[in-house]
Amino acid sequence: MYIRRAALIDLKGWDAFNVTEDADLGLRLSRAGLRCALLDSKTFEEATKTPRTWITQRSRWQKGYTMTYWCHNRSPKRLLADLGI
Repeated sequence: MYIRRAALIDLKGWDAFNVTEDADLGLRLSRAGLRCALLDSKTFEEATKTPRTWITQRSRWQKGYTMTYWCHNRSPKRLLADLGI
């Protein structure tokens, strides 16, 4: 993930307790009127090797997405105004 430093400073960093910081930052960038884009690139990450590690990883991500959802939904009307339908 690449984020312009000025944008990151304006957003006051990221939530260090959120395991899906990319989802949180994407929403915060969008709410600030900035845009996110995907860059076509290759990574050398490896997939999980066992079903147990896959479930653990996905569970952690789901926890992070749930945390991001609730954090941004503290004020649903404001979220709707910021992002639209």
